[in-house]
Amino acid sequence: MRPAQWRAKAVLAVAVADGHSYTDTARAAGRLSGDVVAALVARFNAEGLAAVVPRQGGWSPAR
Repeated sequence: MRPAQWRAKAVLAVAVADGHSYTDTARAAGRLSGDVVAALVARFNAEGLAAVVPRQGGWSPAR
């Protein structure tokens, strides 16, 4: 994930903090559902800025 993607995730969290709904924030970001935004905000609340840094995506890395 590139720094621009980190910024995009941070912008979503800030938009919700500014009072926008998960759904409105998701639509503004081109997403269909607020579920992804809600999950990101929950992770951001728990981890802080570390939430925008990529983690293992659930697939097995190449060996």
